[in-house]
Amino acid sequence: MVEIVEAAERIGALVAELETMVSEGLIVVNRVHVHRYTHAVERDEAVQPGSPTGPPSGSTRVSGEEGTHTMKIEGDVKRVTVYIGSADTWHGRNLAIAIIEKCRAMGMAGATASRGVMGFGKHSVIHRAHFLGLSEDLPEKIEVVDRPEQIERLLPVLDEMVGGGLIVVEDVHVVRYLHDPRRAKGAIS
Repeated sequence: MVEIVEAAERIGALVAELETMVSEGLIVVNRVHVHRYTHAVERDEAVQPGSPTGPPSGSTRVSGEEGTHTMKIEGDVKRVTVYIGSADTWHGRNLAIAIIEKCRAMGMAGATASRGVMGFGKHSVIHRAHFLGLSEDLPEKIEVVDRPEQIERLLPVLDEMVGGGLIVVEDVHVVRYLHDPRRAKGAIS
């Protein structure tokens, strides 16, 4: 799977080029709203010490109670996709893991983190997996799907946590979402 986020006026040419490269498979184009796109260095330079978006002075861990209720989400919802690197951290921990745990604590319907094998961002530096799985900064993607009001609650939290990366919000339609609360006894597998 290859995902590309690009300006609308450049998508047509990109799709035409992809069609010459891809002999089999599926090419899908979706309109998305870019919530924020910054490089960590740019954000750090713009953030003033003590500002609400700057790093907090103390390290606090937020824990939420586990949801035991059955979540039912169908119809029109929103998906937030966060593109970051595996070297990105939040309070000394992997940022993707921290975002997933924060989403769980906030009662989001679901969140998934995936690690890519290759990618590049704003500065066009290629990051790729190397022999024996060693790499300095592989691309990571976190996807969160929930009702619009829940996503609105999440966006300021992501703004605080994500130093550099891309945050995209899009409308999606959930056809079916099943959750069996008996299987989720709080264990992380």
